Amino acid sequence: PIQDNKPFMGLFFVVIVIVCSFFSLNLVVSVVVDNFNDIKAMKDGSVFMTAEQNIWASNYRFLSKITLEAVTTDAELQRMHRVRYYCVRIVQHSAFNSFVMLCIIANA
Repeated sequence: PIQDNKPFMGLFFVVIVIVCSFFSLNLVVSVVVDNFNDIKAMKDGSVFMTAEQNIWASNYRFLSKITLEAVTTDAELQRMHRVRYYCVRIVQHSAFNSFVMLCIIANA
């Protein structure tokens, strides 16, 4: 027999070690994820939340479904109360954002 006659056997060994390590890591991660999902199912979908936090999260999900309609047309604006109409017109003016930023900077 000739020593070191098959150099590709070393490459085969390295590939087998890498594949087996990925396989074993995948097994460990899948067991952890499966146990986490079991615990999550036992606690009604909230593993790390207290009862108060769970109530807050459900209320937040409910409130996020509610949308407000923006009043943008002049015909709808003019049907409003006079004070509200002028307030909306002031807020929609292009200089309003700059004025608010100036007030914030001046307050600092």
